[in-house]
Amino acid sequence: MIPISARRDALNAIAFSGLAVYLVLACVSFFTFVQPSLNGENGWRVYADSDVYMNIADYIRSQEEGVAAVELMSFARNLLLPAYVALSLKTAVNIFAFNVLVFFGCLGLLARTFSSFKWYIFLPIILASPTTYEALLTLNKEIFVFLCVVVIARWFKTRSTMLMILLVSLSMVLRWEQAFAILCFLILLKMKVSPKRAAVMLIVGISAAYPFAMASVDVGVDPKVISTSVLFAQINVLQSYGLYFALLVPKLMIALLSQVVQFWIPFIDKARLHDLPTGLFVLVDQICMCFVVLASWRQSLWVKESPVVYFVLVYCLITLAAPENATRYLYMPFVLMAVVLSSPELQSLRIPMRTESLTKVRSAYVPSGTVKPSLKSGEL
Repeated sequence: MIPISARRDALNAIAFSGLAVYLVLACVSFFTFVQPSLNGENGWRVYADSDVYMNIADYIRSQEEGVAAVELMSFARNLLLPAYVALSLKTAVNIFAFNVLVFFGCLGLLARTFSSFKWYIFLPIILASPTTYEALLTLNKEIFVFLCVVVIARWFKTRSTMLMILLVSLSMVLRWEQAFAILCFLILLKMKVSPKRAAVMLIVGISAAYPFAMASVDVGVDPKVISTSVLFAQINVLQSYGLYFALLVPKLMIALLSQVVQFWIPFIDKARLHDLPTGLFVLVDQICMCFVVLASWRQSLWVKESPVVYFVLVYCLITLAAPENATRYLYMPFVLMAVVLSSPELQSLRIPMRTESLTKVRSAYVPSGTVKPSLKSGEL
């Protein structure tokens, strides 16, 4: 019988061979398909916001950098990090090389963090996602989101203060909601608020605060009027009346299933077919995310005592409160749960219980054949 460790090593070797093939094909597709798309030469759109960042980099070059940075750091458009990457690297080829280096750096950090990591689970899931393809071959925020996932996965194991400072700092120049979700999670964890109570607090708090927040914060446009669809326009109208609690599940279903339930649309609509980030890429991303959700459920990983699941809960509740919810905004929990599926060490982590709760549990448990001790008033 083959030892489990030997079997795992063999499967991991196969997974890395697949990664090598993937990168060769990605390199070929970059020069034959992606770069012509970036140059507007083939009639296909493969990138999400790369053109926006490159245009912003041109704008920064024409302005004083300090003034441009302040303009980029707004609630409406937090574009600082990708814009300065575009400013520094200048060409699509340099950006592609940079993305691959970041990706391999992340894989190396995962390998150093988790000794028994199941690469044969992680790599197929991640490489199947079109968002990963975009993150590697074009300029977008998701390559840095991938880095953030690896950093927080290591933090769950080490609880390093420096790692958390790095994570929050990186998130601040990436996405406001991501930084806010991390800070909320830290506060709730420090206060030892249970996940169920935290969920109630966040849902009620967001529902009550959303109308005032939207009225007081300038996001550049009126989300009730200007939205990517009529449906989101109506959702934002309802949310502005404090109905986030009622819209949470529908918004989650839209983010996970909107293309799955109408999978034929990207194939019969020529405009959607050629606009991959809003068509076929979304469909495949949603299939990948649904697979991770179901695989995690089958492995009994959706447990409230898990700190990773706790973070995913907080992140999703805060992210789904945004006026627009693209599927790629859930890339962080998607990658993080793929890490959990691949790491027995992360699967075994549990949230520390309150001392009082632990005492109650211990006092309530009495082995058979023993007499349960009585508790005096005020003992707990």
